[in-house]
Amino acid sequence: MTSPSSGPGSAVTPRAAGEAARALARRVRLRRRLMLGRARIKAAWWGVVQSAVGAAVAWELASRLLGHKVPFFASVAAMICLSTSYQNRLRRVIEMGLGVAVGVGLGDLLVRVIGHGSVQIGVTVLLAMSAALLLDGGALIVNQAGLQAVFVVALPPPQGGYVGRWEDALVGGAVALAIAFAAPADPRPQLRRDVDDVVHTVARALRAAAAAAREGDADAAYQALELARSTEGVLDSWRDSVHAGREITRLSPLRRSGAREVAVHEQAIEPIDHAVRNLRVALRRLVVVIEEGSLRSEPGEQALIDALEQLAGALFTLPGALRDPDGEGGRRAVVALTRLARSLDPRTVDRHGLSASVVMAQLRSAVIDLFAVVGVDAQVVRELLP
Repeated sequence: MTSPSSGPGSAVTPRAAGEAARALARRVRLRRRLMLGRARIKAAWWGVVQSAVGAAVAWELASRLLGHKVPFFASVAAMICLSTSYQNRLRRVIEMGLGVAVGVGLGDLLVRVIGHGSVQIGVTVLLAMSAALLLDGGALIVNQAGLQAVFVVALPPPQGGYVGRWEDALVGGAVALAIAFAAPADPRPQLRRDVDDVVHTVARALRAAAAAAREGDADAAYQALELARSTEGVLDSWRDSVHAGREITRLSPLRRSGAREVAVHEQAIEPIDHAVRNLRVALRRLVVVIEEGSLRSEPGEQALIDALEQLAGALFTLPGALRDPDGEGGRRAVVALTRLARSLDPRTVDRHGLSASVVMAQLRSAVIDLFAVVGVDAQVVRELLP
């Protein structure tokens, strides 16, 4: 007897199955794009609002104060200046404003003398970028000077005279600077993203190294070392974010509530940097240990593997400790680091050669550095270490 589900009318052809799979894949891709889009909006919404407000305010001021009917360059200058990245933003707003003003002003001056055309565009861009280089030399100033010079030469002359566009650019730059000072982005989300990038990358490297030691795979251990080395640029980015955060919380009343967290990050950078450097040395020597084969099926192997994996787990507690140093975040980091410190007994690897001892020593040094992040003195940590 044939069951209802197996009858001819219920059979699923390969073609139908393929179409269903493709439809499902399209829905998954669409859902993923929407999720990524929401994440991008969440990260950048404040900057978008600033640019919109800046463009509107600059247009209104140029219209009312200067009497310009179409103050195009006021809105353009405000939007360009406020589109700069979070890091060192106030300085970059000033740079962008100068670049726009130089390009518009010099372009207007030259257009009246040499007119419009392709050759005139080339000459104007050359002179505008050269003038920007003489003023500062920053890439933002130079690029904006050249770009605005192209706009000035390419667009028809304004009804109110050439100097009006330069005045509009000054108004737009001034509005952008005022907004950047009065209502900057909150520095804390960027700080948190940067420290997450650092500790998560190092933690992944440590876990990869532990797996490599367990398998006796020196090549995989070297790849883990390269992953740990890749944090140099992220550490630099974190330093820039701390500098920008300090500037923002000092100058803007709106963001002074974040000053405490910015200060915590500032104190944490150097200890974490030192710890990462120690861990790179440890992973480099671990490659040698694996190549020598001195840890195979020995107690020391498990001790080092456990230490690497425990340290990776402890690193994941640091972002919480920086957000909440006096509360649950700080407590969890101290508990994890204390448990790790007590397990780092150098005697477990004494019989396995110099390289194994160096790995253990570097792990101990890194733990001392990481305890400094949560405010525990090095002498206290040394008493915890076996």
